[in-house]
Amino acid sequence: PEDLPERLQALDRANEINPRLIPAHVLRIRLLAEAQRFDEARAACQPAIFNGDLPVRLRTAAATIEADSGNLDLAIEKMYEVVAEEPNNYEAWGRLADWLRTDEHRYDQYLQVANELVRIAPNYVIPLGYLGEARKFNGDRQGAKEAYKRALALEADYVFGGFRLFDLQLEDGEFDDARATLKTLEQQVGGDDVVVSYLELAVKENDANAATMHFRKVCRSATASRAQLNHAIKTLADKLW
Repeated sequence: PEDLPERLQALDRANEINPRLIPAHVLRIRLLAEAQRFDEARAACQPAIFNGDLPVRLRTAAATIEADSGNLDLAIEKMYEVVAEEPNNYEAWGRLADWLRTDEHRYDQYLQVANELVRIAPNYVIPLGYLGEARKFNGDRQGAKEAYKRALALEADYVFGGFRLFDLQLEDGEFDDARATLKTLEQQVGGDDVVVSYLELAVKENDANAATMHFRKVCRSATASRAQLNHAIKTLADKLW
């Protein structure tokens, strides 16, 4: 960060050599936004060489600046204009998904955007993760599970989808399915989160011996975080045998 002036000078030189070098413009915008120099970043989205006819990447950057500066409604409006022009723009749809998922009043839009991402990249796990979450937010728990299962079938070590699937199965009392999901995560990922999840499953199944075993395992782990330990303690404390 202390080298920002020199970095901006280098980008200015790049655009002197090639005024239409869009990556240099985009990087300049990003650096200014990271420095919270938002007015300068907005100005950088309007290079004179384009005479107001801005390339989509600059319009995407302009929308992102509004989100970074707290103008989320304007950011969403601008990004919808981008996808209206380029319906297969994965980056733009992805930004929309990240913004919409934070507002419960926009969950219906989030679901629509997640479906667009899956349309564009049906064999990529991230869109399926968005889709699973969006379906859950909209009350479609079974549809959410199906999306997460599709993601795990593509990449068995997809942590987000795996643990979200487990949570839904556990909440719905599908203990055999939850155990199978955990087994996959144990084989593909491992770690203390898996052990804590086994503890949650044991508590739900009223298996005091298994719960105690997994609790001890978390407590003895050299890698368990404070958050994981606290969650394990709360899980066990909430259940009185």
